[in-house]
Amino acid sequence: MDNTKIQILVVDDAKLNVKLLKMLVETWLENQGLTKYSLVDTAYDGEEALDKVATHNYQVVFMDVMMPNMDGISATSGIRLLDLAQQPTVIMATALMDSKTKQSAKKAGASAYVTKPIKYETVEVVLNKYIHKDILTTTSSKQQTFTDFDFDDGTIDAKTFLQDITNLDYFLDNIDEISTKQEMVLYSIDENNIQDYIKDIELILTNFTKVLTGFIEFEKLTYTITMFMCKIDNVDFSSYDQKTRYQLYRLFYSIVDDISHWLQDTFINQDLDDVLYINKTIASSCMQIESIVAFKN
Repeated sequence: MDNTKIQILVVDDAKLNVKLLKMLVETWLENQGLTKYSLVDTAYDGEEALDKVATHNYQVVFMDVMMPNMDGISATSGIRLLDLAQQPTVIMATALMDSKTKQSAKKAGASAYVTKPIKYETVEVVLNKYIHKDILTTTSSKQQTFTDFDFDDGTIDAKTFLQDITNLDYFLDNIDEISTKQEMVLYSIDENNIQDYIKDIELILTNFTKVLTGFIEFEKLTYTITMFMCKIDNVDFSSYDQKTRYQLYRLFYSIVDDISHWLQDTFINQDLDDVLYINKTIASSCMQIESIVAFKN
């Protein structure tokens, strides 16, 4: 077992998210003069996180919620079942901002909840609260009764954030995933093969919401798309009649095409007025598809 005094684990399935948060944590440690006595470790899904927590003495775990193999809430529940000398403080670091997810995280044993994209100021406030007091004195896990689920420093102004082109790095993995699938879907989808491309469209939307999350201006669209994906999950679009399939095809095409324009206006043109207009058209297309599905059911 590593005897380093401060050990922090960053858990996220997106490598760029891990890289960014690890960098912010390391900056905090450097500013505290603690780099020599610290370890910032990483994991890419809940199962890996659970294995690492079982063999390391982490003081803090930053845990994403939506991950493959095992999600962050299940991993947190698993951590609380481990027989450890000292339980770590689990900070949910996620794009999801709904009260149901917050309650599930709290019930699983998470201590706090912060939203992406995460700024240094957020990391500083959280670590000052949850680890700084323990640098010299380790407390019993039974004494740790943190309940900070109203921490709200994750939402930021999109225009200000995007003025710094270096912030684009934060989204590169998600943008690459969107672009790869986007071109294929726009080129190939039609009313007769919608079902074949639903998984690709869902992947585009998932990565798109990861880009959206945390921005004040985009909260409503993030929620709309998240709910939309839940409602179309397991729907067999091939069972619809041809006229309806054509309507659905045009709407799905419009969503994917609008996302392409959104990325252009956001990261190239930096035209927030156009971006906000496109937000409305994407949301409208999602709601129209939901109405079609609801009517058939």
